[in-house]
Amino acid sequence: MIFTTTGSIEGYQISEYLGLVSQSIVIGTNIFSDWLASIADIVGGQSKTYQKQLDHLYEIVIEDLKKKAILIGARAIVGLKVDFDELSGGNKSMFMMNAIGTAVKIKRILTETPEPETTRAVLDVDDFNQRFHTIRIKEMISLEEMLGDEDIQYIIRNRIKGCEDFFLKALTRNVYGLDSDNWQRLFHEYLESFPDEEKTKIIYSNIPLYPSLWDLFLSILKEYNLVDIEYVMNCIQYGSHSEKQSAFNILMIPKKSFNKNDITVYKDVIRQIQHFIPYNYEQSEKISGDRWICSCDKKNYYPDVYCNRCGKDLYGFNSKEINPKEIIDSLELTISIIESYFQ
Repeated sequence: MIFTTTGSIEGYQISEYLGLVSQSIVIGTNIFSDWLASIADIVGGQSKTYQKQLDHLYEIVIEDLKKKAILIGARAIVGLKVDFDELSGGNKSMFMMNAIGTAVKIKRILTETPEPETTRAVLDVDDFNQRFHTIRIKEMISLEEMLGDEDIQYIIRNRIKGCEDFFLKALTRNVYGLDSDNWQRLFHEYLESFPDEEKTKIIYSNIPLYPSLWDLFLSILKEYNLVDIEYVMNCIQYGSHSEKQSAFNILMIPKKSFNKNDITVYKDVIRQIQHFIPYNYEQSEKISGDRWICSCDKKNYYPDVYCNRCGKDLYGFNSKEINPKEIIDSLELTISIIESYFQ
């Protein structure tokens, strides 16, 4: 996470302000000795031990502030202010450190890559070193060798394509001594450097390869409003039950923008859902009145729509899942909004 005392971060654009976060710590005399502080005042200098304790206190309050910011989805804290006060009374002293800043989401500012020259007379040393370093890092990744912190930052800073597998493997393994939150942060920073089209390809191509990272992938798709209808249609037609559920979650994400063609597209999606995931009318009509029979042969009573034995409805979905009726209702509302806008 990035901390800065200023209101902006060089190379980044603030995409969302999440509000103020603050943290305070009070330390008693068992940590800081009164006599030690007094000696520093008398001598007119600064005790090294005293300064060391202050530094440690600063690290604690900043780490706690960071945890608070991460919990609300922040990627940085701007306008950071830290102050230190001594509280005294009853011949006892206590020390309080306060930290406050604004939690924000940030996006890396992409610099335009100059058009390549049709003919190149020379290869300067900077360009050579970059190409050399890029090739070396890709070779290390392919051989699954350990990368240093500088190598990882180099990948992110220089937008090296084809390195997403490195971050995703690290997220599924306990490597480099970093926890999952840190690897997710690094993967986000890596993705930020690419346009939405490239982000879409990276995420959707890796969903089948890393099913354990579905929650992470879905959060990224929601963050950037990345909806791939072709992927969704394929899941609805040929996917497993869990893949159909993934498709429904994706369909709940609004696109970044809509056009008239989306009316036809979403109507096609509804037809596909109705065809490939039909309502089980045969089971629903086995017993009329206030009763219905689940595919597991359990008799259930309306208004219960989920089976008391297997927990599924007549679409085959449980109460924790998005069922076809919910997604069709959502898509029909989306279509209605688009139609009314382009009238």
